[in-house]
Amino acid sequence: MNDWAATFEQAARGLSAAGLPARWYVVPEWAGYESLTGTRSDVHCLEARLGPTPRKPGHSTYAVVQAFDPRYPNLTLVTTVSRQDATGAPGFGMTLFDKAIDKAYSTVFLPYANAAFNGLDPAGMRKGQNVQIYQAGLLLEDVLPSLAYTWRLLDFRKDGQLAQVAVDFSETLIVLVANALAPVKPFLKGLHWLGRTDVLSPLLIPLENPRGRPFAVSSSTALDDGFVLAYRYLDEHYRRHGVPARRSEGAAA
Repeated sequence: MNDWAATFEQAARGLSAAGLPARWYVVPEWAGYESLTGTRSDVHCLEARLGPTPRKPGHSTYAVVQAFDPRYPNLTLVTTVSRQDATGAPGFGMTLFDKAIDKAYSTVFLPYANAAFNGLDPAGMRKGQNVQIYQAGLLLEDVLPSLAYTWRLLDFRKDGQLAQVAVDFSETLIVLVANALAPVKPFLKGLHWLGRTDVLSPLLIPLENPRGRPFAVSSSTALDDGFVLAYRYLDEHYRRHGVPARRSEGAAA
């Protein structure tokens, strides 16, 4: 049985202690991941505040990690969202990264999120896999720091990740960073950077909404392709360590 509640509670406390105030909640019976799970699922979600949203007074940027497939307890989705400070309502459009936001995300949140769910590995090997969505933009001041952070994060295996799967980016400066580092990809197995496609994904990411029903975030089919890779890595990992196949219990990725 997955102990997501204890894991999310521990992660929220750890991130808060590290300077990123965090909380977690559950979106029950969500249908937005049904094309992956084969059924509605309870989505466990953590949000950690990274800081004030650049160029958007009265808003803060949050990093988000979600778990939704009980067959794969160490599979997560990572993204970001901007919220109104006064109401907590989610904002629309891509989030912006300046140097402060990027530092909080890349040096504190992401390494923590990479490792937080490894203890739930059914194979007992303390490995995990996330899919990172980058519906975000960089300010010009953050291009060089972002290159440095991304270079550092190429060593994803130290956090127990089986691969690095980053998807759905399209903003010019993020594409510039990805292209600048592209020459290293052939030498580092497990790097998968999938830019946004022109086709809308059936997947919908839920976020708590103080105004009522959960706010649903859409993406392109780059997210679906990212999950295909994530499930493949986890299936291979489970099989290698004697864990029976799991996707026969629901929809295949």
